[in-house]
Amino acid sequence: EDLYTALSMLPLSVCDTEFYKSKINQAKKMLEHRDPDDIHILALSLKLNCPIWSNDKDFEGLGVRVYGTLELIKKIEERR
Repeated sequence: EDLYTALSMLPLSVCDTEFYKSKINQAKKMLEHRDPDDIHILALSLKLNCPIWSNDKDFEGLGVRVYGTLELIKKIEERR
């Protein structure tokens, strides 16, 4: 329940693949030999020039800021 309450307070948006399709090939190259299921997440991050919230190690070393859950919680708590 707390998670849903917290998420409902965030400025979340749903993005169609069309929005970030220009970054899909770049994301594929960056994730070569890693999990192909992560391509869309990385492509959206590249399009928005924003960090990723994930504990997935496949995003490490790509040059994109990644926040793990505990790190993100600490950041949120710092802003209270």
